[in-house]
Amino acid sequence: MISVSARYLALCSLPFGHLILAAPFQGRSSSIQWGPCDASLEASKVAGGYNGSINCANLTVPLDYTNKSSNATIDLNLLRVPVPKGKAKGTLQFNFGGPGLVGRSQLAGQALMWQVVSGSAYDLVAFDPRGTGNILPYACYKNASEQAVALSYGTNVNASDVAVGEAWISAGNIAGACAINMAYAPYVGTAAVARDHMSVVDALGEDGFLHYYGGSYGTALGATLAAMFPDRIGHIIVDGVIDAAEYYHDQAEAEYISDADETWSGFFEGCVAAGEEACALASANQSAAQLEATFYDWLYKLKEVPLGDNYSSQIDYTSVKLFVREALYSPSGWGTVSGLLKMLYEGKVTEALALLTESGTASASAGPQDGVDIRTTSNLGIRGVDKTVRVQSLEDYIPYMEKVLNTSRIIGDVSAYAQMAVTQWKTSAVEIYDGDFKVKTKNPVLVTSNSYDPLAPLRAAQRLSGLLEGSALLINNGYGHTVLSQASVCTIKHIRDYLVADKVPANNTLCEVDIPLFSTDVKLTDVLAQVVKEYAS
Repeated sequence: MISVSARYLALCSLPFGHLILAAPFQGRSSSIQWGPCDASLEASKVAGGYNGSINCANLTVPLDYTNKSSNATIDLNLLRVPVPKGKAKGTLQFNFGGPGLVGRSQLAGQALMWQVVSGSAYDLVAFDPRGTGNILPYACYKNASEQAVALSYGTNVNASDVAVGEAWISAGNIAGACAINMAYAPYVGTAAVARDHMSVVDALGEDGFLHYYGGSYGTALGATLAAMFPDRIGHIIVDGVIDAAEYYHDQAEAEYISDADETWSGFFEGCVAAGEEACALASANQSAAQLEATFYDWLYKLKEVPLGDNYSSQIDYTSVKLFVREALYSPSGWGTVSGLLKMLYEGKVTEALALLTESGTASASAGPQDGVDIRTTSNLGIRGVDKTVRVQSLEDYIPYMEKVLNTSRIIGDVSAYAQMAVTQWKTSAVEIYDGDFKVKTKNPVLVTSNSYDPLAPLRAAQRLSGLLEGSALLINNGYGHTVLSQASVCTIKHIRDYLVADKVPANNTLCEVDIPLFSTDVKLTDVLAQVVKEYAS
């Protein structure tokens, strides 16, 4: 529910918010009354294999934390996975990334995994962040069909000779529609979500410290939390780090995809190592480099002649790029990806589409970071209101676009389209954190990263760890987005010991993974079972 005065609706028409160097918000919280969750969340829990209980509640918080005289409020929708037995050490909150991913259904579906990772020591809590779910949803169009039409014009800036201009106009149309129709846009920024997390801490009435896991975009939120509230940090894990300063202040945001090409090359290297039984593209006569060259040769031909199924669907250059971007998230699905690509190479479009439907997602993701469509209004809108810089003409944006294209051959062009919308955004958040991230937190932060993350390079994690005094960097020597995408018993045990026993690993600790690329024998559930076994012995 939303209670908003007419004055606030008028303020929403202002083109830019003001920057505030944030201080901790105090008070205005209430106790949380937990009750049953709705059927859809219970279904998510069951689908994720968890047979314990979950609870839900609402927490009333200010719409605008910067205006203490206002009584306008929103209700956060919370979900809790309580400890299976005994008294909880505290409450561990989550943000799964995006931005644009909801929190409650993600946590419900991954409850079993996070109970293992957290040692069943914490109550686990997530809420749907502002701009997602039912909390100030980023609804920029009158209905779903109107939005689908608008988003369908989004294209790859490399798809044709005229694609750049078409993409710029399409992205600008989305930014314009959201400026017209999204009245609450100024209140969905990251600083407000950070304050929401602290409101949950206050309402819980526990130790007064924030205990938090943030993945992907959740690391920018985590860095913001650490910088805004350094004296209230209990445990923070930031996993799959994007550079928060780049997120707020850079028009290109190129660095976050700077390891995407190495990750995609790892796909072909893993394919050759696994052999033809595990990877459909493998060939005794081709090296990994040759397999990758074959892929790009085939891909570029799709610019001129897409593939069709002789009925209603087609596979073109842009759809393959978006598919690969999704596939890079989770190596657990790379066997499926190889089979699908082989079918497409052979022109078997109907069979490929059937396989894609059967697998559920392009990457068959079994990890914590489900892919988020970077063209959705929630993703673009939250990023847009957080951005402190704007570019209003295509001519001015071209240098930034070229930087993105030069950063990644495999996904630079699809990333550039989304950034075109963000940089044309018309509205800013009423509060944007504008300080730096060089802080000393009350307790050490744990920074985790894969060696090869397509959307969060290791160098960003190294940089953040260097800024957060006393923090430690834990490196998972694998591929994919966030460390559980190619899991390691060693990595999970270090995270668990940090949360349960307050043990901070030595800086730059390196853990080898326990799931080989293209493995059909070892899954994330096997790694989690091994962790449970080792702690039980």
